[in-house]
Amino acid sequence: MLTVTLQALDVYTLTWFRFLAAFGLLGVYLAVRKQLPELQKLRSNSLKLLAIATIFLGLNYLFFLQGLAQTSPANAQVLIQLAPVLFGLGAIAIFKERYTLRQWLGLGVLTLGFALFFHEQLQNLITAPNRYLIGSGLLIIAAGTWAVYALAQKQLLQKLSSASIMLIIYGGCALMFTPVATPQTILSLNPLHLGMLLFCGLNTLVAYGAFAEALDHWEASRVSAVLALTP
Repeated sequence: MLTVTLQALDVYTLTWFRFLAAFGLLGVYLAVRKQLPELQKLRSNSLKLLAIATIFLGLNYLFFLQGLAQTSPANAQVLIQLAPVLFGLGAIAIFKERYTLRQWLGLGVLTLGFALFFHEQLQNLITAPNRYLIGSGLLIIAAGTWAVYALAQKQLLQKLSSASIMLIIYGGCALMFTPVATPQTILSLNPLHLGMLLFCGLNTLVAYGAFAEALDHWEASRVSAVLALTP
């Protein structure tokens, strides 16, 4: 859906719309349920973590789309798998989660499986032109920024609900991209690209909302393993 939308919309406006749509929909939902977060009750530590999570999720969206625009969906899907792996390893280092021997073996099998599954795509990457390599580099950076966001999100769940965290992050990211977005270009989209854009906005709300809720119920290392289903 993102690849199709990028045919008619720039990276910044697409990202801005996704965050704004998710913020608006989640805000209405929480307002109806009278569960809007009370910002005056936030502590300075929570504000710092919220700022980190917001900035790094915004950077993740930006770098991923820039990389996707310069490479291909298949290549993007290969490289972005570094994100849950880095997240899982970060959880072990920061939250002192522990893998059993069986889980370490599983991680090894998973890594080998990715290499076999994407063997042809990895060969293409080695012989790729400069533009393709730059795009791949951006995707690797996107994976790293996502891991930082996810680790901050996990820490925030000790103090705030997942819905409150995501509402603040969505709103903050929308503000980040407002100066560089061109909303008027959305009005000129044809029905196909408009439909794709609306789906991308809904995807941001549902996918990241589900991810945040999963983190609230499960260890970060286990969540990162399940995310390997993506490709």
